[in-house]
Amino acid sequence: RKVLQKTMSLQAIKQCFCFKQPKSCPKILKMVCVDETCPWQLTARVVKDSESFKITSYATTHTCNIDSRKNYNKHANYKLLGEVVRSRYSSTQGGPRAVDLPQLLLNDLNVRISYSTAWRAKAVAVENVRGDEIANYRFLPTYLYLLQLANPGTITHLHYTPEDDGKQRFKYVFVSLGASIKGLIYMRKVVVVDGTQ
Repeated sequence: RKVLQKTMSLQAIKQCFCFKQPKSCPKILKMVCVDETCPWQLTARVVKDSESFKITSYATTHTCNIDSRKNYNKHANYKLLGEVVRSRYSSTQGGPRAVDLPQLLLNDLNVRISYSTAWRAKAVAVENVRGDEIANYRFLPTYLYLLQLANPGTITHLHYTPEDDGKQRFKYVFVSLGASIKGLIYMRKVVVVDGTQ
């Protein structure tokens, strides 16, 4: 259901039209043009013994006037725009800044958005690509264990502080690679004097 709604919202933005959903039923999804005289409509039904929807009727022709089409921007919510710009954020590169997104989306989709919507869309896109930053801390013990397996002699220490609700909050991590520890005895002692005052 949500996939179909997102797809049709994106189609509405690209083709500059507005639709509404007159019926709200778990088994039927109906969309019609906001202009009562326009024949455009889409009907989808749930496939038996499934959660998937199948489009049963789709009239693609629009006869609505420009006044009823001008509010197509309402379909451009930050979650949809985050899905649209997700490909611009790879896991190794930063991607466009939130301040640049309104111009990019204006060029690509002819949609005007505010800075706050662009910021939220960027947050959705980054989370879809890289995952939730807070939830990713749960992989830290596994990473440190694998680091010790791959680098014999490596020392790691993960420190948490206890919370009132019984959970633990990450405080710091210490890592010293085995190769660095072995090389310490060959280190040349140098005294460095910093000139800051």
